[in-house]
Amino acid sequence: MLTDEVAYWWYWDRIGEMHEVRGETKHVSGLQSIQLNQNQVDDLVEASVPDHILYYLSLNQPQLIDKIDPFERYEIVRKALAQARDVRLTQMRDLVNFVCLSFIYREKMYFCKEISNLLETVRSGRVTFSEAIKDFP
Repeated sequence: MLTDEVAYWWYWDRIGEMHEVRGETKHVSGLQSIQLNQNQVDDLVEASVPDHILYYLSLNQPQLIDKIDPFERYEIVRKALAQARDVRLTQMRDLVNFVCLSFIYREKMYFCKEISNLLETVRSGRVTFSEAIKDFP
């Protein structure tokens, strides 16, 4: 387990609350390397996706996010990524484009029948996401 060699650590979450994690130290002498299994690596990578997308947007499309509170930005990205995964998007390009569309369309992205129908064609594999966004209203 990731925390097996860590006696104690802490971190602040996005809303400023501090969290503590106590590991189950099995070896107290010297530093041991931490070995992550593939699921742990995948989880760490997945956890960083919202921040990577926000960083990309701040560099390349700042007008989409500059008037939105940073905490709210993160929540919008998390919600958009959950929906993107539901549509079966996996490529970073598609995820970034989906998030951008979520910032552009806001709530309409989740309630517009035309958009829902387009996303269903992507989910079913009839068209790619790149093809579907050409028909967004």
